[in-house]
Amino acid sequence: MTTGADRTWNLASPDGTPSDWTDGTPALLVSHCEACGRKWYLRRPACPSCGGARITRIPAAGRGHVAAVTVAHRRVRGGDPIGIALVDLEEGVRVMTRCRRGTTVGQAVSIAIVSLNEPGETSSLVPMVL
Repeated sequence: MTTGADRTWNLASPDGTPSDWTDGTPALLVSHCEACGRKWYLRRPACPSCGGARITRIPAAGRGHVAAVTVAHRRVRGGDPIGIALVDLEEGVRVMTRCRRGTTVGQAVSIAIVSLNEPGETSSLVPMVL
């Protein structure tokens, strides 16, 4: 379970596996293979290195450094272009996140899970560089 300033979230999905932002839970998780020690981002049924199935998912601290930044000029809902960053987390994995204008390569950042939903829509969670 992880605790935010105003609420507590259960990181387990209905089938008992840890849940993250891709399931609608505001959490950033890192997968870890118990057999070979490899860490990676986003859920997979087996380790990408050794094929092992003994995988644990742990909450990431969300701190790291920007490795790359770009801007997608496709406008969503008539809004501004979308900033995208690759961030190398302290846990040793690289994640893709949204970012604000002015984010630079090498910058120390924190990542939070934010909601992009419009009023009356289903929540849309994404990682965002703060």
